[in-house]
Amino acid sequence: MDARLKRQLLNEINVINDTLSAFGIDASAEPKRTVIGGDQTIIFALRVERGQATSEIEKHLSELSEAISAVRRQSTMVQLLRSPLRLEMTHPFCKPLIWDSQSLSGAKHALLLGRTYDSGARDLWLSFDNAPHVLTAGTTGAGKSVELANMLLGLCWNTSPADLRIVLIDLKNTDLVPFQRLPHVEVLATDLKPAFDALRSAGAILKQRQANHGNTPRLLIVVDEYTDLVGDTEAMSHADRIARQGRSANINLLVATQHPTSKALGGSTIKNN
Repeated sequence: MDARLKRQLLNEINVINDTLSAFGIDASAEPKRTVIGGDQTIIFALRVERGQATSEIEKHLSELSEAISAVRRQSTMVQLLRSPLRLEMTHPFCKPLIWDSQSLSGAKHALLLGRTYDSGARDLWLSFDNAPHVLTAGTTGAGKSVELANMLLGLCWNTSPADLRIVLIDLKNTDLVPFQRLPHVEVLATDLKPAFDALRSAGAILKQRQANHGNTPRLLIVVDEYTDLVGDTEAMSHADRIARQGRSANINLLVATQHPTSKALGGSTIKNN
């Protein structure tokens, strides 16, 4: 650890402990229990005295965020993690995480979620065997587009185009556009009619595979901001059917949205599945 980072973290530990103490919370961070996650994240493990309620710490996360933001002179969100109890935030001198070929290497038909430094550095992968459909949600600026990029790049790096076909639906015509050059991609729909047509086509493929008992190659339908699609009854019926029955036919949904409510997703079927 360089001297500048060491000074910064000691200062932040003092700020955390002073803030907790000001609210009568009997808990503290310690230098020896601080985990540095590369150049991306910092985790401050908390020593909590017996009888201290975790809910009291959680209640004052906004004050902790304000205190850390003030000492860093940049907006910083503090999150509370459990088992064990710790505070997580971005690295004070954060740098982009650079993926290399070794990092991208994983199992076929699996999505790269990101990298964690909790209990040692490791990359997190999500297999379609364990999650046939994936919903990623967050407000503007929360990182949905970066997460979609991680997922698609990790998936396509390890899975042959012969085993994986992708339909991209991006009505904003922005974040998914660069991925149309991937050899796995069959369709990029940036307007409502092509998007609805793509869902109808996927529904027809599902029906055909069910009749013929076929399930290859995998078909992945990626939708950036699913809420923009809600409104076409026929298209939504195909999407709902894929959500309910697509797993057995190797047809999967990867959906991003700002509002993961049943109403915003056109009903409960997408969210429940």
